[in-house]
Amino acid sequence: RNNLRVVLHRLRKSFEPHLPEFVITTKKTVQLDSQLLTQVKSDVLDFGRLIKTSANSAESLPPLLQALSCYSGDLLAGIYLDDSEPFNEWLLIQRERLHHQNLIACEQALQLLQQQHDYEQLTHYANHLLGLEAWHEGAHRSLMWALAQRGNRQGALKQYATCCDLLANELGVDPSKETVDLFHQIKADALEKLAPVAKPKKTTTQSNLPATTTQFFGRDAELAQLSALLENPAYRLITLVGMGGIGKTRLALEAARQNIMRFPDGVWFVPLATLANTQKQLLEIQIVEAIANAVNLTLHDGIPVTDQLVKWLQSRKLLLVLDNWEHIIEGVDLVGMLLKSAEYLNILCTSQIILDFQMERIIEIEGLPVPSPNEAQATHFASIQLFTQRSEQFAKLTTADMPDVIRLCAFFAGHPLGIELAAAALQHNTVQNLLSTLVHSAQGLAVTFRDLPLRHRNIRALFDHIWVLLDEQERETMQKLAVMRGQFSEQAAIIVGQSDSERLFDLYDKSLLQRVSAEYFDLHNLTMQYMREKLAQQPALQQQSIQRHAHYYLNWLTAQRDNFIRHNNKAVKQALLNEYANIKLAWGSALDNGYATLICLSARSLTTFISAVNRLKEGARLFSHPIHIKNQTSPTAQETTAQGWLFCQHAYFLFQFGKLEIAEALFQQADEIATTVGDRQLALQVAYRMCDFLITKGDFSQSAKYLDRSEQLALALEDDVIVGFTKLYRGAILVNQREYKLALPYF
Repeated sequence: RNNLRVVLHRLRKSFEPHLPEFVITTKKTVQLDSQLLTQVKSDVLDFGRLIKTSANSAESLPPLLQALSCYSGDLLAGIYLDDSEPFNEWLLIQRERLHHQNLIACEQALQLLQQQHDYEQLTHYANHLLGLEAWHEGAHRSLMWALAQRGNRQGALKQYATCCDLLANELGVDPSKETVDLFHQIKADALEKLAPVAKPKKTTTQSNLPATTTQFFGRDAELAQLSALLENPAYRLITLVGMGGIGKTRLALEAARQNIMRFPDGVWFVPLATLANTQKQLLEIQIVEAIANAVNLTLHDGIPVTDQLVKWLQSRKLLLVLDNWEHIIEGVDLVGMLLKSAEYLNILCTSQIILDFQMERIIEIEGLPVPSPNEAQATHFASIQLFTQRSEQFAKLTTADMPDVIRLCAFFAGHPLGIELAAAALQHNTVQNLLSTLVHSAQGLAVTFRDLPLRHRNIRALFDHIWVLLDEQERETMQKLAVMRGQFSEQAAIIVGQSDSERLFDLYDKSLLQRVSAEYFDLHNLTMQYMREKLAQQPALQQQSIQRHAHYYLNWLTAQRDNFIRHNNKAVKQALLNEYANIKLAWGSALDNGYATLICLSARSLTTFISAVNRLKEGARLFSHPIHIKNQTSPTAQETTAQGWLFCQHAYFLFQFGKLEIAEALFQQADEIATTVGDRQLALQVAYRMCDFLITKGDFSQSAKYLDRSEQLALALEDDVIVGFTKLYRGAILVNQREYKLALPYF
């Protein structure tokens, strides 16, 4: 320890007088001041900055070439410490990271130079890339192409021979078809037809990463570590582990964003928080569907969804960010299976508990660094920067406030969510009063909740304090919004929360609501848990909120059906997918609480949407649950009708899987109910579905009876969609009867 003090003293002295406070130390950490790094000339820093600039610039070639000029070989070449294995491991990872970045930059530069037909620079950088990897086929092709385009046909053919020899001697393989095809073009002297070596790769990568709405602070060490690991093929499964609200999701998104160019087939964010924990097989299907939705993969019935996902992943180099595992850990075996089946796949997970794989690289996420009380450079710490930035609109902090700000950040152990909520609470407090109140409240919680860890008690104390500061309308809005699941639109928040835009944005300013995008809000899990506890204390309000949620989402789903089915509106489809978790929750609430009228109204729309997005197994599950009937011995006509809708739509989904006997029995039950209650909408749906079912089954004589009925009802109810389908069915029956001329007008 004494030796370390001496070294740090000498290090500080070496930066004087220009950067006297460049080195920041605490009891546990030593770091360089990130604010002052821009004043330091470093080839590594310049290289990283230029790579980022090229990724975010329309004119990416100049910064790429500048970046390549910064790279002069391995980082700290020749350095090895005999007695410091952690340092040597770190150095090896950093060398590999920078080497890989340089290779990618060189490949991208070759593609851009090729587009510009800059033969001289193309030759130079192709040779540069071959100096790094002599067997790099892309570089050999670039040289062949440049030489041929400049008229040196023999030189190009000689380069091909060199490439073949190197591949055979170094790797024991033949050149790729692309290289061989280029060779034959050059050999045939087809210069007028000679195209560039390869189509330039996309300079941007596909992604569904949500837009950032607030500034990201700190985590430089974690980001550097993640960049190194994501670059190393030995680390294909990385898990960020830490308590709720510690910043795992935000860190994962930032790391994914910074490393997006390493994954040519995309970086995809898959939120898992809305998935319900159920039996393992169903849980794995839910996870597969969540991934498929994120990567825009359409799943088809008849083939196991996991097989479809694996096949799609196998040829792609991409990163999946799987967020929030702790509540569905029983489904985690799927991760191992995907990694074994898709060799180019990388997965970055966030969880409060480890996934427990041998291949898993775990990174524990703690709070942001907090300075000591007398730290002169306290404002350079990420925790203080976060607090200061979030509190700007509520209070103007002074130098005199800094000791209490430091103590407040220390009170939460640098916990980002706690810091953000505390900063927003300055709307009604001074820093000193807020700190005093929270300390007192936490001491009380230590008695009430002995089993809660200290940091959790302190967060709860903050929530208790914020709750007191909210007015009655704000409290009720937050309680009502606690019934939501996942992201929700502003319109949904206004109706379900019985609020208005102004109040919603006030709650956002207080960090109680989060903005996922310009259109959607969300609640942090910790905030949602606290508000659900408060809602559960008022059973009447809880029931009203559940009912309002169910009615809003199922009525909204029904209202979207016309746009969706008639115009194939992609925006409507995406909006429905965005709030699918809430739609499923609303449907479950309608069943559990016996909202019969709502079920009858929305059953057809839910079926249409689920069919359109190919989630047929989920459709079967959703319609397999019975409606809650208050008086089982004498159900109302509406309850009976609702049960008929459930039988009919459940039968439709089972029929898609080939479970014909069960489906036919359910159709018959639905038909009997429709006849008994005299509901024409249900009767139309049953007749239409039965006609389709019987035609598929090959029973054309029976299908004609249901076709006549569905045609009459569809015309009477002015249902143009089903009228259109009945014409197709009429044509199919006539074709079966070999009445081809009569059938023709129906197609």
